[in-house]
Amino acid sequence: MKREPPVDLKLIQYANTLLKDRMLFGSDFPPITPERWMKEFDEASFKDKVKPLILKDNAMRLRKLGPYAVWAGPRSGPARTRQISAWLEVRHAELPQQVRPDVG
Repeated sequence: MKREPPVDLKLIQYANTLLKDRMLFGSDFPPITPERWMKEFDEASFKDKVKPLILKDNAMRLRKLGPYAVWAGPRSGPARTRQISAWLEVRHAELPQQVRPDVG
């Protein structure tokens, strides 16, 4: 009978692959101190390129902060219009061909 690995190993495996852009930092504070959490996080087998995603980047993207801010910049005028148009073009290009609305 094949024995399944512990959930923690599966979680780390998925965090390093399929879920790397979906995982967010969380802790069990106060029972587990931040120092202990970070030590165990560093000792786990997360890939180096995935660690910053879990600790910061995914949350920033989710909350649209920093480089992920959608409407950062001018609030009105021609520069704002260009910014919005560029943002819409990127989002339109990301849609699958069959669901793209016709944009004249």
